[in-house]
Amino acid sequence: MGDGVELQLKTPSDSPYVLETQAQLMSGELWKPLMEFRGSAGGARSFVDPYCADKESKFYRLRQILSKPPVEVSNFRLISQTGQAHELYYHWPAKAIVLLLTGKEIQNAVESAAELNRIRESYPSGDVITLVLSLSSPGEREEIAALVEGFPLELPVLQDTSHAVTRTLSSGFTPEALVVDPLTWSIQYRGPVQLTINQGTTEITLSPLSDAVADLLAQRPVSISRMVLPDTTLQVNPVKSGEYASDIAPILINNCFPCHTPGNIAPWAMTEYSVIAEYARLIKSAVLAGEMPPWHADPKYAHFSNSKSLTGDEISTLIDWIDRGTPRGGGRRSIG
Repeated sequence: MGDGVELQLKTPSDSPYVLETQAQLMSGELWKPLMEFRGSAGGARSFVDPYCADKESKFYRLRQILSKPPVEVSNFRLISQTGQAHELYYHWPAKAIVLLLTGKEIQNAVESAAELNRIRESYPSGDVITLVLSLSSPGEREEIAALVEGFPLELPVLQDTSHAVTRTLSSGFTPEALVVDPLTWSIQYRGPVQLTINQGTTEITLSPLSDAVADLLAQRPVSISRMVLPDTTLQVNPVKSGEYASDIAPILINNCFPCHTPGNIAPWAMTEYSVIAEYARLIKSAVLAGEMPPWHADPKYAHFSNSKSLTGDEISTLIDWIDRGTPRGGGRRSIG
């Protein structure tokens, strides 16, 4: 059927399932996830695979997901193209938050703006929040503002200057849309905004993002929780895989110790590795939100000799270490 293959997916229960694919059986190739969805014991689900037009052969398998914890989203604060700061957890009263990760191509936001606006405007004001995240530097703010001049205030473009927020949220490809549930701060959907599929004589457009938002606001389990994206690499800056002793501990000593030591003003002290590992999720949220170290000056307008802020590389190294599970590693440690 044109560029796609239509599959009828029959499942014995309403449990979550993953549809996986590979080009050659018995070749050692890993099965790649194509879609995660909730099964339907009452009948088959129709799905069109749009990514098989250039393949000589393609094989599929359906596997039940027995257990998969939700992906938690840390708080973050980023500055928009208009110079306003936006903090994710500030939007806790909303019923759904849509994040569009554009990578370095702001054109991705321009192409998706109409659908994002349509989704947001389909519900009462404040129920659905839409935010665009762009990998860009403070010096590119005016350029971005000119490119998205027609965007409403309800669709801000946030500059992820360190790349740390996008890196921790993304699956590695762009443009990628996420639906976040503010009740649990967990990702309920990740995948494309829309998909257009050539059926030969006609084209059909799938709207999985819109469907996921509708499910969440109707308090239903999200029917499709993940769809694969085209192979468009995210292009985040490379991050150093930091070691606790040589990389992480010095960042904490230089930037956190003035307050987070016994007898100082912070509510807890970084006395040893086990304490830092225990508070790792809190550290991640506080760093990405710009709360710790406390420094809220906009780097676009001035550089301060007494700045308490972390550099982009320091933020990326620290967050990557936390996302890797805070490995202790070897070497001489100056904290614990």
